[in-house]
Amino acid sequence: MEIKPLNLPIELRLFRLLHSRMSFSNEVMKHYQNLEKGFTGEKLMSDYLKLLTSEMHILHNLEFEINNTKFQIDHLLISKHSIIFIEVKYYGGDYEVKGHDWICRWNGEKITNPLRQVERTEILLGKLLQSIGFKLNIEPYLVFNHPEFWLYNAPQDPSIIYPTQMKRFIGNLDRKNGSLNQSHLALAKKLMEVAKDESPYKNLPAYSFIELQKGVQCPKCRSFMSFKNRITLGCTKQEDTCDYTETVESGTLRCVEEVRLLFPEMKITVKDIYEWCGREISDRTIERILTKHYKVVFHGPYSYYIVD
Repeated sequence: MEIKPLNLPIELRLFRLLHSRMSFSNEVMKHYQNLEKGFTGEKLMSDYLKLLTSEMHILHNLEFEINNTKFQIDHLLISKHSIIFIEVKYYGGDYEVKGHDWICRWNGEKITNPLRQVERTEILLGKLLQSIGFKLNIEPYLVFNHPEFWLYNAPQDPSIIYPTQMKRFIGNLDRKNGSLNQSHLALAKKLMEVAKDESPYKNLPAYSFIELQKGVQCPKCRSFMSFKNRITLGCTKQEDTCDYTETVESGTLRCVEEVRLLFPEMKITVKDIYEWCGREISDRTIERILTKHYKVVFHGPYSYYIVD
């Protein structure tokens, strides 16, 4: 049973919004692409875990801190006799192990040894469990689930799972049968309680409301949209035509949520949403939609809207 489902990380959502409205430096683009690849791998792993039929509590994407040291767990499973954590690496292409180094063969770039990362997480998770008063065996796994991944000189480590082993891996997890009790649920709840919420804004590039490109964006392909008729917006993408359409109300509300996410301190006004929508939607229409879905706070010409 999923106790904590896998959701799109807010940081990745913010980067997606910004990527389509501003230019990224090479460094920022690399971080954004790593976030996209990481989430693709986690989503693929999450879909595999949905195939489990044995009784387990499943928690995704957890951030912890113990003794002023932070660590992150992609997927955590609580079974009757053990706590299983899975570190996912969505690496595509050929890699090689040389001594303690892991090297990408197509560009020679060294990557952090993922086995050391797993070992570190296992140690810190053990300390965390001890600090909250629980004791279970810990089973670590390092999963490579990109279909085109290959590792030369691979270490003979049973905790490493390769793309061709995924179905067998899930089958082996399913054999960890055993009924869970209230202590297992208490552990799951305690882990969620002590998990940290990292700020999703700390790694974002500098941006401002004025500088970002304006317009209603298609949620499917991130191209900009325009009116198809009086009440409908349609995607304007030319290549590989995107056929997404939606009501003006739906597009306006999505724009409001984008502004609230990107600028959490900003008051929501008709003027600002009119600008954010690229002046495509009339201020009168925007006022009607905001009044319908939000609570208006009157301060003369400086009225703004809040979630009721």
